[in-house]
Amino acid sequence: MAGLKDIRKRIYSVKNTQKITRAMKMIAATKLRKAQNAMLSARLFCDEMNKIIYTLLEKNERDHPLLQHHPVINREALIVISGDKGLCGSFNANVARAAKRNIAELNSHGTDVTIYFLGKKAYESLKNENAEKNLDFVNIFHRFHFYQMYDLIEMLADRYIAGEIDLVTLIYNDFKSAVSQEIKQEVLFPLTDEIFQSVKPNSDPLGRDIITEPSTDELYNFIIKRHATTLLFTALAESAAAEFSARMNSMDAATKSAEEMAGRLTVMYNKLRQDAITKELMEIIGGAESLK
Repeated sequence: MAGLKDIRKRIYSVKNTQKITRAMKMIAATKLRKAQNAMLSARLFCDEMNKIIYTLLEKNERDHPLLQHHPVINREALIVISGDKGLCGSFNANVARAAKRNIAELNSHGTDVTIYFLGKKAYESLKNENAEKNLDFVNIFHRFHFYQMYDLIEMLADRYIAGEIDLVTLIYNDFKSAVSQEIKQEVLFPLTDEIFQSVKPNSDPLGRDIITEPSTDELYNFIIKRHATTLLFTALAESAAAEFSARMNSMDAATKSAEEMAGRLTVMYNKLRQDAITKELMEIIGGAESLK
């Protein structure tokens, strides 16, 4: 009977866990819908910003420091976006693995690496890597906003212009659908033409010039930083949606596993209970026969 009691406790525990995972799945699904709306809005804003800056670059000289490539990459900054919580499958592990590959490759070429963590799970995986680590932007997902990201971009832009870093790369989970995400890497500084491939506007058939005020350099200094901030904010929105999607799928799988385990334990419990009853009946029958 002790075995039956233990199995009964395990069934109770598994069913309680199943209730928790089912609730977490519902919460993640609700948050996913909100995150998707925010992500789609960020994508639209980013596309329009790409069109504006592409048109500006097409009509003017590209002599701003944030547009100039450094010939030698001695120091690279990585912005790694992950989650602050677990229970979301391989979401955090994938981005940490991609960052670790980048760090190993950069170290093999003698390039110094500085990592800016947006989300603490990546830091927990990469804290022993050979890189300078910056934790000023951990724990921001409960309330992140555009100008909070602008502070980071402005600091990185100033360091890039001063020659303290030669490349700024963004690594994050890109939301593809409710069941899939993929790791994406984007270069924030220097600004490259690659980001305009999907949104290139049609060239002006009249070839009109663009008049800028107060000056092209000042406009570049303003809009390039805003553009990088938009890319970073969009990446955060993409990562947030991907995280909720991964957590929803992970909790769904955990709920199904708990249901299957509870079913197997129930079958085992019924079998042991039947064996125990059969044994007791045999003892009673045997005792009755001995009395005769």
